[in-house]
Amino acid sequence: RAGLPPTPVGVTALRAWSWRAARSGVEGQLVSPTTGTPAAAGDVVTELLQWVDPVLAEQHEDEEVHAVVTDILREGSGARVQRDAYATHHQWREVIEAALTQGTPTAAEPSGNGEV
Repeated sequence: RAGLPPTPVGVTALRAWSWRAARSGVEGQLVSPTTGTPAAAGDVVTELLQWVDPVLAEQHEDEEVHAVVTDILREGSGARVQRDAYATHHQWREVIEAALTQGTPTAAEPSGNGEV
């Protein structure tokens, strides 16, 4: 933003950060790319959105992306929903149903593509 190049980050650190993100998901902590330290996933995602918001707005995708991200941060990742379904029902059928229905709009919600 200030016209300065980003702080260089080595491949090893990027791989470690990626592993942490895959392991923790939005329920845990992610590494902030600006500080290089762990922070709540919601804070790191919000920080990222601040960086990409101008482009999202330019493409008229900011509202949709914010809605999806808010939903994921509130409801949890697909993996969390599936783990919760298994923990509740101990049936793989429930896990598959949770995976298939997560994020699917109900009849009252617009699907985002003009269909209801």
